[in-house]
Amino acid sequence: MDCAHCKRTMEGCASIKCSRCNSQFHLECVSSEHLVPSSNNWRCCKCEMCYPAALATQVLDSAVRA
Repeated sequence: MDCAHCKRTMEGCASIKCSRCNSQFHLECVSSEHLVPSSNNWRCCKCEMCYPAALATQVLDSAVRA
């Protein structure tokens, strides 16, 4: 499997996997401020950026229907 960021092999490297899209990344390819120690629900930047927008849309849709 290759790193979703740099496209190099993951073999023998420390890595982290996105809990939403299952993409894997080298720890060195992930910004340190984006890492949450001992979190089982880490999300990559792509999913972090998409998820809040999708959630906001759901909240707004619910408010409009009410």
